[in-house]
Amino acid sequence: MNKPQKVFNERKRNGLYFIIAGILIFIIGVIIQLTLKDLPFRPQLIGGLGIFLAGWGIAQWVQSAAYLKDQTAGQRALNEWQDERLNMLRAKAGERSYWIMSILAVMLLFWQSFAGSDILPRLSEDSLWNALAAVVILPFIIYIINFLSAERNN
Repeated sequence: MNKPQKVFNERKRNGLYFIIAGILIFIIGVIIQLTLKDLPFRPQLIGGLGIFLAGWGIAQWVQSAAYLKDQTAGQRALNEWQDERLNMLRAKAGERSYWIMSILAVMLLFWQSFAGSDILPRLSEDSLWNALAAVVILPFIIYIINFLSAERNN
């Protein structure tokens, strides 16, 4: 077995593990939701995590199966994943995204702290959820923009 086949067989097996774990976590989430009431958190989050893991596993499994079927595309993908220049660009874009996420999270924490002292207005529950979503989504967008612009310029 050559290196690409070995790598993609391992990724396919890991995808299967994620699918199984996702299904189990989803089932646990549904059981918790149906049996336990008045929890301090939303039990739908557990089911959502299960769906996410199963989806991630399906994507890994399908992608690896396709690369195992087409050896040329698999070798090309493996070469791209191991390309030092692309890895450097990804790391640089990831670092910038991390700093943006950190700044947004600290700003949100300071806002909540000052709001607790009545220096700033309190955020409503919807505003807080929107701000938390922005802390997750904006760094992802910045990562994509940084990576694409760095790739185009190099």
